[in-house]
Amino acid sequence: MAPRQRPKVLRPARRRTWAIRPVARPHSTPKGEKGYDRRRARRRIRDESPDENQNG
Repeated sequence: MAPRQRPKVLRPARRRTWAIRPVARPHSTPKGEKGYDRRRARRRIRDESPDENQNG
């Protein structure tokens, strides 16, 4: 006789924690005073760099 097959355990899907990134507190960020959000970082850096936006 074949050994009993154990029923498949249905695990809940993994939480995608890498997508949800809270805004880092200023004291824990190398960026200094501004709260740093990974999702808006690229746009924020482009907006705030003084050398790139000369018109303004």
